[in-house]
Amino acid sequence: MKAIFTCMALAMVALATAQEQEVKQAVTDFFVAFHAKDTVAMRRAFHKDLALQSISETPKGPVITTETAKEMLAAIAGIPEGLVFEERLLAWKIDIDGSLAHAWVTYEFYVNGKRSHGGVDSFTLVREGTSGGWKILHLADTRRK
Repeated sequence: MKAIFTCMALAMVALATAQEQEVKQAVTDFFVAFHAKDTVAMRRAFHKDLALQSISETPKGPVITTETAKEMLAAIAGIPEGLVFEERLLAWKIDIDGSLAHAWVTYEFYVNGKRSHGGVDSFTLVREGTSGGWKILHLADTRRK
Protein backbone atom coordinates (compact mmCIF):
# COMPACT_ATOMS: atom_id res chain seq x y z
CA MET A 1 0.00 0.00 0.00
CA LYS A 2 2.85 2.36 0.83
CA ALA A 3 4.33 1.75 -2.63
CA ILE A 4 1.05 2.74 -4.29
CA PHE A 5 0.93 6.05 -2.40
CA THR A 6 4.58 6.71 -3.24
CA CYS A 7 3.94 6.07 -6.95
CA MET A 8 0.87 8.35 -6.90
CA ALA A 9 2.83 11.11 -5.17
CA LEU A 10 5.67 10.84 -7.69
CA ALA A 11 3.19 10.97 -10.59
CA MET A 12 1.58 14.11 -9.16
CA VAL A 13 4.97 15.79 -8.76
CA ALA A 14 5.92 14.87 -12.33
CA LEU A 15 2.64 16.29 -13.66
CA ALA A 16 3.08 19.55 -11.70
CA THR A 17 6.67 19.88 -12.92
CA ALA A 18 5.59 19.33 -16.54
CA GLN A 19 2.89 21.99 -16.24
CA GLU A 20 5.35 24.44 -14.70
CA GLN A 21 7.73 23.81 -17.60
CA GLU A 22 4.91 24.53 -20.08
CA VAL A 23 4.17 27.86 -18.38
CA LYS A 24 7.87 28.73 -18.23
CA GLN A 25 8.23 27.85 -21.91
CA ALA A 26 5.28 30.09 -22.86
CA VAL A 27 6.92 33.04 -21.08
CA THR A 28 10.34 32.19 -22.54
CA ASP A 29 8.86 32.00 -26.06
CA PHE A 30 7.38 35.47 -25.53
CA PHE A 31 10.80 36.84 -24.60
CA VAL A 32 12.50 35.19 -27.58
CA ALA A 33 10.00 36.98 -29.83
CA PHE A 34 10.34 40.21 -27.80
CA HIS A 35 14.13 40.29 -28.18
CA ALA A 36 13.81 39.51 -31.90
CA LYS A 37 11.22 42.32 -32.26
CA ASP A 38 8.96 39.66 -33.82
CA THR A 39 5.53 41.18 -33.28
CA VAL A 40 3.76 38.30 -35.05
CA ALA A 41 5.19 35.74 -32.62
CA MET A 42 4.54 38.08 -29.70
CA ARG A 43 0.87 38.34 -30.69
CA ARG A 44 0.64 34.53 -30.76
CA ALA A 45 1.81 34.49 -27.12
CA PHE A 46 -1.05 36.79 -26.07
CA HIS A 47 -4.62 35.95 -25.14
CA LYS A 48 -7.10 38.07 -27.12
CA ASP A 49 -8.05 39.95 -23.92
CA LEU A 50 -4.48 40.80 -22.91
CA ALA A 51 -3.94 43.59 -20.38
CA LEU A 52 -0.53 45.27 -19.93
CA GLN A 53 0.51 47.47 -17.03
CA SER A 54 3.76 48.87 -15.72
CA ILE A 55 4.48 50.29 -12.31
CA SER A 56 7.38 52.72 -12.24
CA GLU A 57 8.78 53.40 -8.79
CA THR A 58 9.38 57.14 -8.40
CA PRO A 59 10.30 59.34 -5.40
CA LYS A 60 6.66 60.54 -5.36
CA GLY A 61 5.31 56.99 -5.35
CA PRO A 62 4.30 54.44 -7.97
CA VAL A 63 3.20 55.57 -11.42
CA ILE A 64 0.99 53.07 -13.24
CA THR A 65 0.75 53.00 -17.01
CA THR A 66 -1.64 50.83 -18.99
CA GLU A 67 -1.11 49.82 -22.58
CA THR A 68 -3.04 47.75 -25.13
CA ALA A 69 -1.46 44.87 -27.01
CA LYS A 70 -1.76 46.95 -30.19
CA GLU A 71 0.16 49.84 -28.58
CA MET A 72 2.88 47.54 -27.27
CA LEU A 73 3.33 45.79 -30.61
CA ALA A 74 3.49 49.14 -32.42
CA ALA A 75 6.15 50.34 -29.98
CA ILE A 76 8.21 47.17 -30.53
CA ALA A 77 7.86 47.51 -34.32
CA GLY A 78 9.09 51.11 -34.04
CA ILE A 79 12.35 50.30 -32.25
CA PRO A 80 15.32 51.47 -34.35
CA GLU A 81 17.26 48.73 -36.12
CA GLY A 82 20.54 49.31 -34.27
CA LEU A 83 19.05 49.34 -30.77
CA VAL A 84 19.68 46.12 -28.86
CA PHE A 85 17.70 45.32 -25.74
CA GLU A 86 17.67 42.31 -23.46
CA GLU A 87 15.51 41.41 -20.52
CA ARG A 88 17.49 38.96 -18.39
CA LEU A 89 15.22 36.65 -16.41
CA LEU A 90 16.81 35.93 -13.04
CA ALA A 91 14.43 33.95 -10.82
CA TRP A 92 11.08 32.23 -11.32
CA LYS A 93 8.12 31.35 -9.13
CA ILE A 94 5.26 29.57 -10.88
CA ASP A 95 1.85 28.66 -9.44
CA ILE A 96 -0.85 26.77 -11.33
CA ASP A 97 -4.50 26.01 -10.60
CA GLY A 98 -6.27 24.26 -13.46
CA SER A 99 -6.32 26.59 -16.46
CA LEU A 100 -4.86 29.54 -14.55
CA ALA A 101 -1.15 30.08 -13.99
CA HIS A 102 0.97 32.82 -12.51
CA ALA A 103 4.66 33.37 -13.19
CA TRP A 104 6.57 35.84 -11.00
CA VAL A 105 9.91 36.56 -12.65
CA THR A 106 12.62 38.93 -11.44
CA TYR A 107 14.54 40.61 -14.24
CA GLU A 108 17.14 43.15 -15.27
CA PHE A 109 16.69 45.14 -18.48
CA TYR A 110 19.66 46.15 -20.65
CA VAL A 111 19.83 48.55 -23.60
CA ASN A 112 22.90 48.25 -25.83
CA GLY A 113 24.62 46.26 -23.08
CA LYS A 114 24.00 48.81 -20.31
CA ARG A 115 21.63 48.11 -17.43
CA SER A 116 18.57 50.35 -17.70
CA HIS A 117 16.39 49.08 -14.85
CA GLY A 118 15.15 46.00 -13.03
CA GLY A 119 12.09 44.68 -11.32
CA VAL A 120 9.55 41.91 -11.48
CA ASP A 121 7.37 40.65 -14.32
CA SER A 122 4.05 39.30 -13.12
CA PHE A 123 2.45 37.08 -15.78
CA THR A 124 -1.06 35.68 -15.52
CA LEU A 125 -1.59 32.97 -18.10
CA VAL A 126 -4.61 30.95 -19.16
CA ARG A 127 -4.64 27.57 -20.87
CA GLU A 128 -6.71 27.76 -24.04
CA GLY A 129 -8.96 24.72 -24.46
CA THR A 130 -8.34 21.32 -22.93
CA SER A 131 -5.21 20.66 -24.95
CA GLY A 132 -4.26 24.21 -25.90
CA GLY A 133 -1.18 26.08 -24.93
CA TRP A 134 -0.72 28.78 -22.33
CA LYS A 135 -1.48 32.37 -23.38
CA ILE A 136 -0.53 35.56 -21.55
CA LEU A 137 -3.71 37.14 -20.18
CA HIS A 138 -2.14 39.86 -18.04
CA LEU A 139 1.37 41.21 -17.74
CA ALA A 140 2.33 43.71 -15.08
CA ASP A 141 5.87 44.74 -14.30
CA THR A 142 7.70 46.92 -11.85
CA ARG A 143 10.52 49.19 -12.94
CA ARG A 144 13.23 50.42 -10.61
CA LYS A 145 16.55 52.05 -11.46
